[in-house]
Amino acid sequence: MKYAGKICLVILLTLTACAAPWKTNLMTGVRADAELIKEVKPAPEYCIQPGDELSVMLRTLSHENAGPLLQLLGENQTDVMSGGGSGLAGSSRLYTYSVNANGEIDIPYVGKVDVKGLTLLQTKQLLEKRLFDLVKQCSVEVSLVNNYFTAMGEFGTGKIPLPKEQTNIYEALALTGKITDVGDRTRVKLIRQTSDGPVIKTFNLRSKEIISSEYFWIQPNDIIYIQPREGQFFGVHSTVYSILGLLTAVASIAALGIKLAK
Repeated sequence: MKYAGKICLVILLTLTACAAPWKTNLMTGVRADAELIKEVKPAPEYCIQPGDELSVMLRTLSHENAGPLLQLLGENQTDVMSGGGSGLAGSSRLYTYSVNANGEIDIPYVGKVDVKGLTLLQTKQLLEKRLFDLVKQCSVEVSLVNNYFTAMGEFGTGKIPLPKEQTNIYEALALTGKITDVGDRTRVKLIRQTSDGPVIKTFNLRSKEIISSEYFWIQPNDIIYIQPREGQFFGVHSTVYSILGLLTAVASIAALGIKLAK
């Protein structure tokens, strides 16, 4: 019994040895302390798609400028179509507009506005043009309500808000916490909604090549899934080499037990 603790320690070290750095390190293949990656693609601007939720805020200098749109709010309100800010003379209200299957939003007194495929800046400019006849001296602010990505698998689960317009894959992973030791970093799946339908991309997160990929930058509505490595048993990756290693370790433990028992 006095050797039981030593034997348990050997077993524990054997079972935890699977989390080797070569399985968990990221950005492998960098040849120097500072290597310039010239092929990095610029972060694309997000284009509005059906199913998105838009927040639209219209700011005016006075109630008189608001015209009929003033009926959308109560008294002492200068943010006519509010999306989260505060008015000059009172509190603001949140008005969100769903983009329908045709890529349109329906704004009172304005009608349906086709915003499919437009960036937020282009949508702002379009709404200001449409509102010009109704509201003089106004500015429009447009933001995306569903500005988040979804995490699944071995690095967390849930909807994670994007903190800025340009967020890369490594920053997105950092927002959710550490990838578990059994997470397969070589077959990360990213699901992205496009105008032609969902696209599923599988890439190796451990390779530096991801930096020059079009999927380096995370977009709203992206889904990132990190699956466990195949054949996990007590955290041991059941490849041929891992199985041989485990059998060798078991044989060594058995030999140690026999030696200690003599």
